[in-house]
Amino acid sequence: LDLRGAEGALVPMNDQQRKVLLELAQRLAALEPDAFDYAAKSPEVSRETMDELEQAGLVETFLATGYGEVLFYRLTSAGMEALSDASS
Repeated sequence: LDLRGAEGALVPMNDQQRKVLLELAQRLAALEPDAFDYAAKSPEVSRETMDELEQAGLVETFLATGYGEVLFYRLTSAGMEALSDASS
C-alpha cells in the first residue's frame, strides 16, 4: 500500500497507517453497526496518521450525530480498493 506524497510520488505506507486501514476493513467485514466508523479518539492512533490517510483519499472524516463534536473516520472506496489490491 502506498500514499501519494506532496509531489504526487508514491511513498510507502507505514505500519500504523496500514494497521488503521486494516482495522477499518475488519469492522466493515464483521458488519458491526459502526462498521464504517473509527473514532478519532482512539489512543493508539495519532491524528497525524489519520490526516495522512485522509490526504491520500483512503479515509474520510464526518461528524456523527449523538456523539458531540467527535470526528469519526470511515474507509473510502479508494481505501477499500487499496486493501483489496494489497491482499490479492
